[in-house]
Amino acid sequence: MVHWIPTNNIHRTELTSVNYNIHMSKKSKIALPKTPEIYKDLELNNNTEKHYCLVEDTMHKLFKFTNPSLNHLVKDAILHIWPNWTEFDNIMEKENSTLLALHNRLFTVDPPTSNSRIDTSVAVWHKMMSLAEDRLKDSPNNPATTTTGKGKSGGRKSLENRIYIAVTLPDKTWPGTGDIKTPQALACLKIARESATEKDGTMVLTEDELRAAIIKRAEEIKTRQDPWRIFQYYRASLVQAGVLKHD
Repeated sequence: MVHWIPTNNIHRTELTSVNYNIHMSKKSKIALPKTPEIYKDLELNNNTEKHYCLVEDTMHKLFKFTNPSLNHLVKDAILHIWPNWTEFDNIMEKENSTLLALHNRLFTVDPPTSNSRIDTSVAVWHKMMSLAEDRLKDSPNNPATTTTGKGKSGGRKSLENRIYIAVTLPDKTWPGTGDIKTPQALACLKIARESATEKDGTMVLTEDELRAAIIKRAEEIKTRQDPWRIFQYYRASLVQAGVLKHD
């Protein structure tokens, strides 16, 4: 469905994420409807939040970052990464059913009948922002510390220090891949296995080493998306299949 805003008595302009800010800057000249009751606690005009990155893991837990490159600090496998609201809205414009499903999940009701698609998109984004775990202060020099295990100093280890184990059989050969059939998942496993080094009889590598290998050999994964994001998506399946472990 295409949504429009009036610009004069003759012409109408399509309301998209591109001209939304122009539309909002002219709101004093346009009679805007009253904010629906279900959105009353949201900061719908907070343009700063539209520039944050939003990450959703496979447990549907949300995290907000100032920089999309910090998504590797999320512990569990990532389901979605939206670098900013504009990117999110571009996707939702093509997947209206997904937008409606998100709205129903977050607000437990359908969008108000007065909503345009853009209204719903903005409301969903700000609702997710309000629920997201705040990682805005994270930086490469101050990584998040929500992983398991403790270092010698007693502090919790950062994800960069997470250790992966490429599981081997007693005769040091690789086991089968079980239910893992997806080519991208198999490619990620192959890269992990070939990048691991033996230590005390176990094939291991750090999070940093694995991430670097995945990115370097991205062509093998055959994706236009962030290759590390693809690995994170399949990580839980690889662990469940018993072919990869991590601390």
